Amino acid sequence: MTGSGGTVTLDRDVARSCFYQDCDPGTAAWAVAHLGPQPLISLQQQPYTVAWRTKPSTYVVCADDQAIHPGLQRILARRCITAVEWPTGHAPFLARPDLVAGLLAGLATRADGAACAR
Repeated sequence: MTGSGGTVTLDRDVARSCFYQDCDPGTAAWAVAHLGPQPLISLQQQPYTVAWRTKPSTYVVCADDQAIHPGLQRILARRCITAVEWPTGHAPFLARPDLVAGLLAGLATRADGAACAR
């Protein structure tokens, strides 16, 4: 990680291994190329509202995540109505879009409205 001007930027190789390790090489390269400086303030602020407190929600635990420990994800998932666990890394929307599409399609038909997949 490097930082200047109140931002932080991940090393591309670190980003690839932490965020996109289960993506095909072309997808990982595309994703890494689209990463940019992240304002540090966004990592330090508290949210004003938190949707899972008032909205039905679903948490996706990524069991092979190298960026956010799956154990922490399982703790966070307890806040939601539903949790699913996938054998994916940090970016299932890139590595396994079929799982994401299936989950969203299923949530769209649920009566409790738990259509907030995280």
